[in-house]
Amino acid sequence: MHRYCKVNVRPSAVAGYMRLLQEVDAQCSIQAQAGNGVLRVRMSQFTHETPKLLVARLQPAAIAAGGQAVVWSCASGSGLTRQAMWGAPRDEFRVMQAVKQQFDPHGLLNPGRFFFVKS
Repeated sequence: MHRYCKVNVRPSAVAGYMRLLQEVDAQCSIQAQAGNGVLRVRMSQFTHETPKLLVARLQPAAIAAGGQAVVWSCASGSGLTRQAMWGAPRDEFRVMQAVKQQFDPHGLLNPGRFFFVKS
């Protein structure tokens, strides 16, 4: 089962975020690019508690570090909510939603793919 997360933070926050990830899952695999603040994380286990952990600890820490944390890949039926998958809606999503609504008022293009647009 795949259980990958993608995190972006300020480059100066990469080391601290890596420490947090290792506190959360000592066996996780982390690929970090400190120059641009992108981390790709493979959790060693993905249980029914993992989505709660993402929402409660990893996403707020990423936001505090100037970025976001999202689930990149996981098995279907893992119980993930939209917030656990994509994080809380951000201000720029309203602009993106308005553009999507303008050009696709009936929701015909890529239905369900724009996670912040209500279906």
